[in-house]
Amino acid sequence: RRFKESIVAKGNYEQKLIYFPNWAEDSISKGISNFPIPEIPSGFTVMFAGNIGVAQDMDSIMKAALVLKDELQIQFVIIGDGRSKEVLVQFIKDHNLHRTVHLMGRFPIDAMKTLFSHADALLVTLKDEMVFNLTVPAKLQAYLCTQKPILGMLNGEGAKIIQDSNCGLVTSAGHYIGLAQIILDLSIMPEAERAILGNNGFNYYNKNFTLDICISNLEQILKSSN
Repeated sequence: RRFKESIVAKGNYEQKLIYFPNWAEDSISKGISNFPIPEIPSGFTVMFAGNIGVAQDMDSIMKAALVLKDELQIQFVIIGDGRSKEVLVQFIKDHNLHRTVHLMGRFPIDAMKTLFSHADALLVTLKDEMVFNLTVPAKLQAYLCTQKPILGMLNGEGAKIIQDSNCGLVTSAGHYIGLAQIILDLSIMPEAERAILGNNGFNYYNKNFTLDICISNLEQILKSSN
């Protein structure tokens, strides 16, 4: 929705704009519950899944992990691959973070439901740049359908969805101290309260981001344009 401001600033286009979001893949909400995966470390598991790139600000995630280095009950599990992976490997080695940060590699989408079921919280991050403040990372829709609380370190539309749905805790983009704090806050939150956050996200997903909802909206858009 944040793209509207940028587009309208360039001309009289408001009446021509239609909001149509991504949906979450059904394989995540309705997928395989027992896909074979490696053992997930025990503890309070903060799971990041997706592209390990510059846009995701992995540097700030690692700085938060460094702040929490001695909190051995908190485990960072990173799923995926990307151009920043080797930087992460070196950071973990340089700062002796192997006890709390785990790079699990890539998995097929069919494995995501099983992987997410082992998480206590799901992490979404974006760098503090204008284009990222306008966008919603597709993983956020996927996270919402898991019934797990979400931790966000990002600005703009993505942060607003976490706040509006009351599905987790969020800090501003690049604020690694804030990320470390909300991880700690969520880790000591009673399990029943974390479950409420997860259910809030699931309800928001069902109202906004299911395939059926989005395609029905698309059908209405196409009908109204005739």
